[in-house]
Amino acid sequence: MGGNKPRPIRGEHHDWLVERCHDGSHFTIARLIEELAERGVKVDLHSMWNFLHQQKPTFKKERWSPASANDPTWPGAAGNGPNTLA
Repeated sequence: MGGNKPRPIRGEHHDWLVERCHDGSHFTIARLIEELAERGVKVDLHSMWNFLHQQKPTFKKERWSPASANDPTWPGAAGNGPNTLA
């Protein structure tokens, strides 16, 4: 009972995964698990989540702009329908 269990992601696989996470390409946790399985490393969701949490990745927010005042935001607002104010 108890004791320390060795981390499943270690050695060359750890180094590869760190590089993979920081290379700027998009990834999902499920896809990273699949890529590790292709490399012969079986990990579960919890192990991958812990690994990513330790890496403290940053995520860029995509640029967005608010809806234009000229564009309708709901059906019927473009014409003289029941949702227009004037």
